[in-house]
Amino acid sequence: FIDFAKTIGAQIVSIDASTLTHIETQTQSQASQTHRDTGSVAEAAALAALGNDAKLLAPRSISNDRMATCAIAQGPKS
Repeated sequence: FIDFAKTIGAQIVSIDASTLTHIETQTQSQASQTHRDTGSVAEAAALAALGNDAKLLAPRSISNDRMATCAIAQGPKS
């Protein structure tokens, strides 16, 4: 994953789990709510990585095997 991120010029951002609990998400997962106190870990992480003015571009998508989720957010223009 790290090599892939470098190849495409993406930055890897670490987010503290407690940060995710304060972020409103578009979708709601009972498992996420129970275990992580947020409606969607993927959405909350995407938004948290980009700061206060981030906007969700694509809500949580779940892989067919339900082993991975992804959400896409956009931060403020610089």
